[in-house]
Amino acid sequence: MRLLGQHLNIVALHAVVEDKDKVYLIMQLCRGGELFGHILSQGSLSERQARGYFNSMLTAVDACHTQGTPVTLVAAFGPLVVRN
Repeated sequence: MRLLGQHLNIVALHAVVEDKDKVYLIMQLCRGGELFGHILSQGSLSERQARGYFNSMLTAVDACHTQGTPVTLVAAFGPLVVRN
């Protein structure tokens, strides 16, 4: 999973911490929220914006598959938007 975090369109996993009841994933901060919320706040996306997000998701899925990590669900409510 750490190798996948080196990809531009995949959130980086920095650490995994366990206690007796829970597992905590320390991940890259994505200030933009979920893609679905971003689309709702804008009302709609232009074709160019939609194409850019779609291309980003496809390259991320391809990177996962190349590393042997299957991706079974890609939807607007899962991906995160990074704002600097």
